[in-house]
Amino acid sequence: CHLCNEGSHVPKVPDPAIDYYAILGVSSSATLEEIKGAYRRGSFRCHPDRTGGSHESFVTLTGAYQTLSDPHIRADYDRVRRAPHDPMAIQQWVKAAEDAHVRTQQVAQEYPKDWSLFQRWMDGFLGDVATTQYGTERHGHMFYPTASGWTGRLFIIVGGVLGIVLYSLYANP
Repeated sequence: CHLCNEGSHVPKVPDPAIDYYAILGVSSSATLEEIKGAYRRGSFRCHPDRTGGSHESFVTLTGAYQTLSDPHIRADYDRVRRAPHDPMAIQQWVKAAEDAHVRTQQVAQEYPKDWSLFQRWMDGFLGDVATTQYGTERHGHMFYPTASGWTGRLFIIVGGVLGIVLYSLYANP
């Protein structure tokens, strides 16, 4: 992560000389909602998977967001920016950044440890697919597809919609 030195897990404190407000394009009085919105727009624009985006710009943007979205780190960041030579402000800044880094690492290690809900859903879905009975019902002179499970009904609906779309695209030149 951007708080770690290359190849180590020693916290690297974000630089208070960097203007994180400018990176996000918000004022120093911006609300948390404005900061979140700016981060979303910026991450969409500079994500490494998008044309024109890069890993470095995305890491810088994320660092700005992590600093300004935590009220305690933001308060310490603002205090250090106002008094860059105050040893007490710098010490509080370093401590807050290190604590936030530890919390972030703990959350990352805990996510997701419990896949049981997803596993139960997949078991139910795949079990329903395996046991679905397909057939037809006659109503007057028309035959309609039937299915016993919810996944079978879903497949019938999706197949019907795709059939209509393909027919409209290719049957009428």
